[in-house]
Amino acid sequence: MKPPEEVVHFIASNVKDSIRTIEGCIGGIIADSVLRYNGEINLRLLKM
Repeated sequence: MKPPEEVVHFIASNVKDSIRTIEGCIGGIIADSVLRYNGEINLRLLKM
C-alpha cells in the first residue's frame, strides 16, 4: 500500500528527525489505517 503523495509531504514537512523516523511514521499510519479505517489514508485522518 502506498500513501497518497499529499500525506507523504505532510509527514516529511512535520517530522524533522531522520528518514528512519519518517519511514516509521508512514508505516504506523498505514497499519493504523488498515486496522481502523479500511485502508483509507488522507490528511484528515493524520490531523486527528
